Amino acid sequence: MSERFVKSGPRPWCFLAVVTLLVSTVSLWGGDEKVEAYLREQQEICRNAEAKWRAAKSPGEGSAEGDALVMAAIHADRPDLVDEVLASGDPLQRRLPVPNGSRRVLLRIMHEFKGVHAQLSDEMFASIRWQNNPESWLARRITKDAIEVWTPKHGWLFDSRGRLLNEARPTRRAGWGREWYGVFLPDGRWITTDVDEMDGILRFFSASGKESRALTCEDLAPRPVDGGSKLIGWARSDCDGKGWVVNVGSEGGWATVWVGREGSARILKPGEQWALCYPRALGPRGTWLGMSVPDDAGQTRLSRGAASHGPGVGFPDYDIDAAMGKSIRVANGDAVFGFWPDRTSFFIGAERYEDSMFETEESKLHEAGGWRTRKLADDALGNPIRIVDKTWFFDADEKLMGWIRARRIGDAADGRSMLFRNTFDGRVITIEPDLRITAMRRFVWSNGATADAAVLWDDLRVGIFIQHHRLILAKW
Repeated sequence: MSERFVKSGPRPWCFLAVVTLLVSTVSLWGGDEKVEAYLREQQEICRNAEAKWRAAKSPGEGSAEGDALVMAAIHADRPDLVDEVLASGDPLQRRLPVPNGSRRVLLRIMHEFKGVHAQLSDEMFASIRWQNNPESWLARRITKDAIEVWTPKHGWLFDSRGRLLNEARPTRRAGWGREWYGVFLPDGRWITTDVDEMDGILRFFSASGKESRALTCEDLAPRPVDGGSKLIGWARSDCDGKGWVVNVGSEGGWATVWVGREGSARILKPGEQWALCYPRALGPRGTWLGMSVPDDAGQTRLSRGAASHGPGVGFPDYDIDAAMGKSIRVANGDAVFGFWPDRTSFFIGAERYEDSMFETEESKLHEAGGWRTRKLADDALGNPIRIVDKTWFFDADEKLMGWIRARRIGDAADGRSMLFRNTFDGRVITIEPDLRITAMRRFVWSNGATADAAVLWDDLRVGIFIQHHRLILAKW
């Protein structure tokens, strides 16, 4: 089945918000004709830039013609042209071929999370995107032998075999636990925040759920004059399971600390949080407007910067060691980005938002498949939006190696490859750093139906799956 890049298709929801604001503002100046005139002007600028770029043989980012086309495409809402500049030509020529067939892997259900109406989620944006809706859930690897799953009002702790060890039931008033909800230690103790909305208090609980102490942001780390709001940004168990790594403050925080069950907190050195947490499990840290993640050696950093408003919304920049000055612009680039295991080659994920009424070959293929490979969100008007994942691959010199219509969902058990869920049919693809595909698996339930993998811990042979909005922990 072929796929084409549509030049006048649906727009990202964030850009629609910008256009809506522009329409409202310009209407005050003289009506819709000024909006239409503005858009026509931007489209004409984009057409001229595209013609010059093609005449120059489609150079990539960093060239005068390529950079000019990217900026014009952003203002004209043409993410397809941003993709073309990134690929230095037709993106379909840089797409990784995915082989047919797969090995069936039978799953054994270990735990079904009752009451969770599951969709894809992630730690940075679950609360922001879903508020208190039942779609809000998180799954984390906290130590070698422990994983956890959380919703705003419930936490589950499992061992490496998928056996339930403990549960937490935070009592909330006006709060929802910020974006991280709560964190266990392997012995069952746990912490949370945001019992009352934005309370900025870190609360400690025993394994039986009894509150043992509470610390304010100032108790954890002295607050500078310009330190931002008093919030607990995020927390995670350390890799030894002896204490918690906690980010203090808003907008990236004014400090990150380690704190145990008793005693005062220790302020961490820059970058120390990634070394203290389970390897490669912490992921990018920061805010939606600016976040970063180091490579496994801690020597190279990949950063994401995004516009907060204006036409640049939805077109973030990614930088390797930002002081070097080179950026990679990715249309609809998301927070799923990072490095290959033990390498400085890297990947950047993207999500294409589609109006649910816009039919593609891909959407028709899976219309009867329940949740399957689709994620659904709601736009400002309450209309469902389809989200399609894509991942771009780059070598250590920031040169594009290719891309795939798939989303990273974990590291492979071999310690060097990564796992991706194929957007078209839910198969799990194992890809080596040289982009060689070494395995294709289709996880299935006992009735033979395909299981949609959301998070996999391949070395444990345990993962989180979704079946018709049911969130399930399963083993293979």
